[in-house]
Amino acid sequence: MKKLMAFLLAISLIAVSLPVMVFAGNDGLDKPQQKGKFSDTAGHWAENVIEKMADSGIIRGVGNGKFLPDVQMKRSEFVVALHKAAEIQIYYIKAPNINEFFDDANNEDWFASSLYDLASLKIVDDEDREFRPNDFITREEMVHYLMNAYRYKLNIENFDEDDDAFEDFSDWKNVKQRYKKSVKRAYKLGFIKGRGNRMFVPEGFTTRAEALIVLDKLMEAFKDALKDVVEQPVEAVKVEPSFVKVEDGYEMRLTISNNSKKDIVINHNSGQKYDFMLLDDKKEELYRWSQDMAFILPLIDTTIEAGKTVEFTQKIDFKTYESIEDKVYYFKALIVGDSKDFKINKDGYYLSLKEKKENSLLVEPEYEKSKNTFTMKLKLQNTSDKDITINHTSSQKFDFKLLDKNKEILYTWSADKLFMAMLTETVIGAGKTVEFEEELDMENYKDVIGKAKYLKAYVVGTSEDCDIEKDGYEVEIK
Repeated sequence: MKKLMAFLLAISLIAVSLPVMVFAGNDGLDKPQQKGKFSDTAGHWAENVIEKMADSGIIRGVGNGKFLPDVQMKRSEFVVALHKAAEIQIYYIKAPNINEFFDDANNEDWFASSLYDLASLKIVDDEDREFRPNDFITREEMVHYLMNAYRYKLNIENFDEDDDAFEDFSDWKNVKQRYKKSVKRAYKLGFIKGRGNRMFVPEGFTTRAEALIVLDKLMEAFKDALKDVVEQPVEAVKVEPSFVKVEDGYEMRLTISNNSKKDIVINHNSGQKYDFMLLDDKKEELYRWSQDMAFILPLIDTTIEAGKTVEFTQKIDFKTYESIEDKVYYFKALIVGDSKDFKINKDGYYLSLKEKKENSLLVEPEYEKSKNTFTMKLKLQNTSDKDITINHTSSQKFDFKLLDKNKEILYTWSADKLFMAMLTETVIGAGKTVEFEEELDMENYKDVIGKAKYLKAYVVGTSEDCDIEKDGYEVEIK
């Protein structure tokens, strides 16, 4: 459904999740700001939207309790906010390098990851190799990036707008040719208005408040579009992975059965429709079918008629499998694409190939709520008669998230913290327990805590001695 550039042909769903460093730039856009904490937005025309975006984690303040709504926004700040608002997420086989697109940005820059994603999807489609991250973003640039994100998320090839005179803006002639269709469509959708006297002021700089208003409208448009997605009952579309021994190796299969009364369509973002992986007992990847393959770019569809079944299959030969057989615990199958007709599990579909070893680490998330504080806890108990060592790839050893009733993230403890890129370890003696905990002030975090229905705790690291769930450990908040 979504298009990628040629060098991203080998994109797959490998999540790059190493906790080596958590960057907190001086962008003013990373850490969620608690509602009502901005001292300079009370009575501002965009106050409600600013609070809403702060609560959702799209933006934060600039320090000293200020947001500076009428200050001009930098280009780097806008791409990070747009990346979050559009919920863009891409996984790469190799580490991305921002210099593939721009010469004036570095991989270490706080905005680099967001910019790389948007550039690879042609949402940021600047025609030269300078991004100018510290320049203020103009209104026409902002609208163009915004509408590129709109097209991408809703799978719109091009806007059918002409670029003839546009009477709603008296300064239409000042809009650059490459931005005209985006500006016209944004106006028709209600994303933008003029600044008075029918002036759009295309080369005027966007304020932080103006940017949040259009981003909020973009997010609402996405929500409206999702209302058209058909929520099929779980049994209506059944997806099953299977791993079967055959004459010349093993056959990896992904079977999709349409048990509903209407056709379903899967939109693939390239010639790749599926993928297969073999994983170890920690769900670390040992083998991936698509690893060295390139796939054509054109968008393709898979249509499964009502009552019909589609099966994707590939073989792994005996020699390849036997080289990793002792380590293989799971088979994982992926549908590479999106569908408006049923929900695709982006994490893939798992099949256990052998019994996991008995886990000797008992992990329990806990919480404690008092009048003044909310304490998040993670208890690690070694139930074996040998020491357990957990290896961390940075000084971060744990993490906590608070989730709402829909299990959407409200708060992440590590979101604004910087961790040293150094190897550390936690050793839990035989029969011993280690506890981690972090405390939140009820006064400052009352809105988040009030909405929180689940606490999710994470052990950030790996171990040869026990299993660690990469997806974390969850407890309901009552």
